[in-house]
Amino acid sequence: MSGFLKLQGEDFAAFVVAAGLGYVVGSMIQDPDWSVYISIIVSYHLFLAWLVMNSSGKSALSMPLPMTLLTHAACMIVALGPAVVSDHRSSVFSLFRYSIAALAIFERGWLFSGEQKKLTVDEAEAAMPALSVRPTVEDELAWTEYLAKRRPGMTKPGVTLRQEHEAWLRARHEKRAREQAQQQSSGDTQVAVS
Repeated sequence: MSGFLKLQGEDFAAFVVAAGLGYVVGSMIQDPDWSVYISIIVSYHLFLAWLVMNSSGKSALSMPLPMTLLTHAACMIVALGPAVVSDHRSSVFSLFRYSIAALAIFERGWLFSGEQKKLTVDEAEAAMPALSVRPTVEDELAWTEYLAKRRPGMTKPGVTLRQEHEAWLRARHEKRAREQAQQQSSGDTQVAVS
């Protein structure tokens, strides 16, 4: 419940939308009992999907996939259990019916609390895209001279040598293109004057 109270604006809006969609889908079902069950299942899964997608870059599964599925099934039993045994006409149940999706906050924290695998240097380099600018022999010689002259504190922390090389190469090619454009424009004005 404390996780529900700490929802930020975007997550709270997603919770309200998930509960609303669960209500809409549940109201389309004629059987009153199944209407309640389906609305809980839909709103719960929509909100859980939102939470997982919103934090997918930050965490990974904390247990193997079969155990994750089994734990999710157990959470669904906890979510649907009170709905099965209670009187659906009480006002307390109406509040419970729309707030049970908040259990998804707990489930997301439980099932997706694992740390993402740290990549080795070789894996990180393999995952990086190829250079967008092809270096020439002169570029590589200039890069070697640049590395020999640069001071240790000249780079930003966390920037790899490959990223620094890409940025340096891109800047060098942009500078070369600007110089060529200036030479052409000055050459055009000289021709126009004569």
